[in-house]
Amino acid sequence: MPDEIEFPQRDPADAKAWFYLDRRADIEAWAAQRDDAAALLGRYLRALATPLSEMAGEVGADVDLESLGDGKFQVMGLRRAGWTWKGVNDVAVVVEWDPKTLLRPLAENEWPFAAVRYCGDRADRERFRALQNALTPVARRLGGRCTTPWPYWRFQKPAGGVVDPELLTRDLLASFRSLWDEAAQVLDRLHWAQAPR
Repeated sequence: MPDEIEFPQRDPADAKAWFYLDRRADIEAWAAQRDDAAALLGRYLRALATPLSEMAGEVGADVDLESLGDGKFQVMGLRRAGWTWKGVNDVAVVVEWDPKTLLRPLAENEWPFAAVRYCGDRADRERFRALQNALTPVARRLGGRCTTPWPYWRFQKPAGGVVDPELLTRDLLASFRSLWDEAAQVLDRLHWAQAPR
């Protein structure tokens, strides 16, 4: 067996890898705090229930807080009684987050988001397409995307590298308000056009 092994020299191009290796124990200890940080952020996001409830009265909508605590996503938002399809009030403008993936890098839903959520029959492609088509101009203006069951959604990421729960929650509320101001008009027109005469 040879006595000497020729190892590669430390290359400045590997500085980030060496940084991690030199501080691995500390980095992993801090990463283990992610769940606590996500729970803390979740408490801040839940505080949006009050301003959304107040906004409901201002804009002639009903507040929907029933999806807090149920299912995969935490959901709260506003809907109007007239936004119905085949007798079902199946669309709302909402804020959402997935508590299991919040703050998890590379997760599908690392951040909370503002969205238009379709909560009707998932097999009804005609209804989803009508919502998607109606909201396409909103998605272009606000920079959102479309994925079932959301004909519009957009993550609210922190403005800088630091995640300030209060600032992120305020930014999410502002994003929600911008979405409401655009999407509510579109949804009103869509449902007025579909109403029986």
